[in-house]
Amino acid sequence: MEPQEGGFGFHGRPHYSQNGGNRTGDARTPGLKLGPATPEKDGKGTIRPPSSSVRVGMSKMRNPKIRSLAAAGLGLLVVLLSPSPSFLQDTSGAIVREHPEIEGVYQVKLDESKIIIQQVYFKDGVLRTLTDGDGTVSVWNAVEGEPYRFTTTSERNGVFFLTFEQDDSGAYSRYHVVNEKTRLDTRAYKLRGFNDPEADPYSRSDRLGYIERQYQKSQHLVPMRDGVRLMTHVYSPLDTSETHPILIFRDPYGIEPYDDVYRASVLPSLFFAKAGYILVYQDIRGRARSEGSFDFLAPYIADKKTPSDVDESSDAYDTVEWLLANVPNHNGRVGVWGSSYPGFTAAMAAIGAHPAVKAVSIQAPMGDLFLGDDGHHNGAFYLSHYAGYSYGIWVNRDEPAPFHGRSFPYGTPDGYDFFLNLGPLDNITAAMFKEPNGIWDEAMAHETYDSYWQSRSIYRHLLGIKPAVMVVGGWYDGEDLLGTLRTYKTIEKHNPGIQNTLTMGPWMHSAWNQTYGRNEKRGPFSYDGTSAFYMEKVEFPFFEAHLRGVATPAPPEALVYDTGIDAWESYESWPPVRAERRKFVFSEQGRLASAGESPPPRTEYDEFVSDPAKPVPYSLTPDIPYNRDYFVEDQRFASSRPDVLVYVSEPLTEG
Repeated sequence: MEPQEGGFGFHGRPHYSQNGGNRTGDARTPGLKLGPATPEKDGKGTIRPPSSSVRVGMSKMRNPKIRSLAAAGLGLLVVLLSPSPSFLQDTSGAIVREHPEIEGVYQVKLDESKIIIQQVYFKDGVLRTLTDGDGTVSVWNAVEGEPYRFTTTSERNGVFFLTFEQDDSGAYSRYHVVNEKTRLDTRAYKLRGFNDPEADPYSRSDRLGYIERQYQKSQHLVPMRDGVRLMTHVYSPLDTSETHPILIFRDPYGIEPYDDVYRASVLPSLFFAKAGYILVYQDIRGRARSEGSFDFLAPYIADKKTPSDVDESSDAYDTVEWLLANVPNHNGRVGVWGSSYPGFTAAMAAIGAHPAVKAVSIQAPMGDLFLGDDGHHNGAFYLSHYAGYSYGIWVNRDEPAPFHGRSFPYGTPDGYDFFLNLGPLDNITAAMFKEPNGIWDEAMAHETYDSYWQSRSIYRHLLGIKPAVMVVGGWYDGEDLLGTLRTYKTIEKHNPGIQNTLTMGPWMHSAWNQTYGRNEKRGPFSYDGTSAFYMEKVEFPFFEAHLRGVATPAPPEALVYDTGIDAWESYESWPPVRAERRKFVFSEQGRLASAGESPPPRTEYDEFVSDPAKPVPYSLTPDIPYNRDYFVEDQRFASSRPDVLVYVSEPLTEG
């Protein structure tokens, strides 16, 4: 039996549920507090899931999900790892004082700008801080470390530079705070030599330090065929003794910091920098500091007749054309990559691609937002995710400006209570969207799979693709798992003769280019080393082969991580030819029977009462942002409810 694309997998995990808490039969009363199922260990001590059987739960559910968003506070925000006020060193003439109302929060006044320095703490590998004085909590990814000291400040081009030094270490962290839009860009790295063997190729900190020493950044407004100009950053290696490939990332979320400040994450891994790739980042049309109007998942225009017929495919084509003519020292070969929404833009770049585009890595793409990705899971509205995503990211704008996310002040960490108490969607719109929001408003206007959603599906347009393609995704991706699998399947079906491969690992959304914190852990299970393996042995060789002509072993058609045996497996096709499709049917007394068995009489039935006032939660810990471990969470808190039907098969056997 193979996993389904989206929907229910082996364990019937609920993809259509509303945020919930420790609740069983009563939406307002804590229910059973059950521990996780006991994991098994093999002879090597590796933790494995319990023995498998198929479980299918039936209930009327709505889906959760709130993307973790960095919110702009009332002032400029700076994170300071400081255990006590005495750790602050005022060496710059700045006024440092404790916040009058919030313990552990400090304010630094520089000129006329207020910068809040905050006490922070780590939980589950994630740096958590207060975003401002109202108690709103935001989550920032960071590397856990020792306290830093505030030592110096300077100002250049509207950006404040604050340096924090760590005692008895060669490490320092420089925080760039963009003054005009209260946007925080954090970066931290250790000083290392050019060829320092200790430099970690997977580390965000080490690769940033390397980029700032070995690359130069230039900023351009690149003209498109209709005259609209797109903000573009080009990171070129200082070494001009040879030509280099170009690698493009097209982003709707803002490529800041702008001007001469270097971005904290400019490439997937240090392998690309050491190989001298020319790295290009671009604000897509109508977003951040690019000109033009933004159209969410802009439909592909197959028959372009005039210069005004533009889409993400034509913008990618025009960008490549400009780069080839204006950026020196390239070798004439271009790669494109992106994950999530940038996965969509990467897929669009592969359609009608510029002849110089030789390789495209489409990662966790938004394939069809109604039929399985992000906003809906097989048509079920992804309420808490879509509300937070729309509010925090898709803010309407009147003119080009740096992008800055925001977080809605929910007033509670409990997403189940928040949305349950708000009631109907009209109430949510009134409470959260007091100004026009194109993404939310369109979703409210198009409740069915109408022409609006159909036109934004990329699948029908994945034709005539020429570049080599590598599709990448994670089995624990709660946002774009279906988009990954169906994009690979569609390209494979309609583009014979090209190299089109699939890589699926044990990752959550877009976590394959990250090796820190919780990204390789799901609940009690750990998949250490899988991201590093992907970056060094899969992603980098793919681009090296097609953009440099480096001889590398031919990749398998499908490289898939089997979480049952904790190992990578290679397949000649996906789904595997040897895979056996098995059908199960509901039977009496909660049995999930094989389709070959005698079915129960059609006169028999099971029933349950669904109470909209007590919806089934998707998780025992329905935090805002949502609990990403719900994919591996013990489901007994739900199966014990009277409004959930559960059917269990006999233990599965290998065969």
